[in-house]
Amino acid sequence: ASTATSTATTATATPTATPTTTATATVTPTPTATASPTATATITATPTATCCYYCSYCCCYTAAATAAAATAIAAATAATAVAATATATAATATTSTTATLLLLLLLLLLLLLLLLPLLLRLLLPLLLLLPTTYCYCCLLLLLLLLLLLLPTAYCY
Repeated sequence: ASTATSTATTATATPTATPTTTATATVTPTPTATASPTATATITATPTATCCYYCSYCCCYTAAATAAAATAIAAATAATAVAATATATAATATTSTTATLLLLLLLLLLLLLLLLPLLLRLLLPLLLLLPTTYCYCCLLLLLLLLLLLLPTAYCY
């Protein structure tokens, strides 16, 4: 009779992964009236060397990766708040600048209307000294051109 002996061999695999954690918070605030502040948090964490032995892959993550992820999310949230504040400030500044320019233009038109009779009194005798109606047309066209170019001076 023959006897067969079997020996069971237990193999233990120790993973050699190094824990790496990357937390990135990217903020792009654009301070305009139509700004859209964006804040993104990118968290990547690789497993540690002491993985769960009963998994077919490393499934345990470090507490450091979780803390880094929480820090990145908090930074992204704070950056979103900063970007929203910048957007609100830019919108207020734009509105304030537009209102100031409109007020100045209105005051200039009012001043022009108040001084128009005085200007006509001063310029009318000079116009009467001109010999032909052609010159009147030229002067009126020149005056009209100046009035049209006046508002564009505030754009620069």
